[in-house]
Formats: sequence, structure tokens, C-alpha cells
Amino acid sequence: GGHRAMITELDVYRAAKKLLEEHGKQATLIAVDRADELRDRGDEGGWATWQRISRAIANITMSETEGPIN
Repeated sequence: GGHRAMITELDVYRAAKKLLEEHGKQATLIAVDRADELRDRGDEGGWATWQRISRAIANITMSETEGPIN
């Protein structure tokens, strides 16, 4: 089919996990840079996906650092 498949939450989570494994603390920056790059090219769908990935990275890192937020 020619239509683009919707990215599921699971896909977003997997991508976030992979970026964290490969880049650690830099993962969020990488996702945000990628989102900006796609927005600059006019790829709204790609931008939205990478926004979701960067949020997923934030959620994962927050849940893993179970400490109080100062």
C-alpha cells in the first residue's frame, strides 16, 4: 500500500529505548534535533513522530531515576 502506517506507541517506545541504549543522556537531544530537521524539511508527520519519541525518552529516564525531583 502507498499510505504511511501510523507509528504505534510501542514503536515510539522501542525507538526511545534504542536511542537511550546507544546514546544515553544524549538521546533526548538527538530526538529533538531529528524532529527539528524534519520540520525544516516540511515533514510534519516525521516531526510529530520524533516529538513523541523525545517525550517517551523523557518518560523512560524519569521512571528509571526514581528519586525526588529537586
